[in-house]
Amino acid sequence: MGSSRAVVQSLNKNFTIPDNSGLLAYFASDLFYFHKILRTSLIAKSSTTIIFGGHYNVYLQSIFVHERILPIDPEAFANSGDRGTIVDFDTSLVYLVTEAYESVVNAINVVVSPSAKQSHQQSSHAISFLQENIAEVFPTISLNFAGDASMNLTPTDYFKDMGFVDGAAKWCIHFIRRNLSLTTLGDIVLKDRIIVYDLARQRIGWVHYL
Repeated sequence: MGSSRAVVQSLNKNFTIPDNSGLLAYFASDLFYFHKILRTSLIAKSSTTIIFGGHYNVYLQSIFVHERILPIDPEAFANSGDRGTIVDFDTSLVYLVTEAYESVVNAINVVVSPSAKQSHQQSSHAISFLQENIAEVFPTISLNFAGDASMNLTPTDYFKDMGFVDGAAKWCIHFIRRNLSLTTLGDIVLKDRIIVYDLARQRIGWVHYL
């Protein structure tokens, strides 16, 4: 079973989240006491510290679509000021800065055209396609982080089944364009993964459990 670890930059920081409200991430710790039975009549007392937190700020460096790196300026992902990439379990979707969003969507269109038909949009915030079997047509998307860590997203990771339109299956992409400078990786790309936190060395890791 393979695993990945991404380098964490900061554990405490102010952010503007997708609904444009403010968020201050912080970690709280508590001390837990427990007993360990060594033998039938012996009990050892021990304790451990457990730390709780909200989200991580990680170093996203590049994005690949269909095994090809996208021409995105690294400054789009730079971790400085209000810029950067966070892993946020309180956010459902993936919010990409405009440059990254347009590059990803354009690359997907190149790969799937003319096999999949893009659906007429009622909203500028999401792109949808008409296609019966997305696994056979749409590419894998790789998010690459510092520390040689990658998160590979299959079509079932970044699409949602929206039912049928004129007899064809409709799928809505889970990537949303952001006009701000913060990239947010929400729960949709974290599902089906076991998340491991290494607070001592400020790292986060993940591995598929299916």
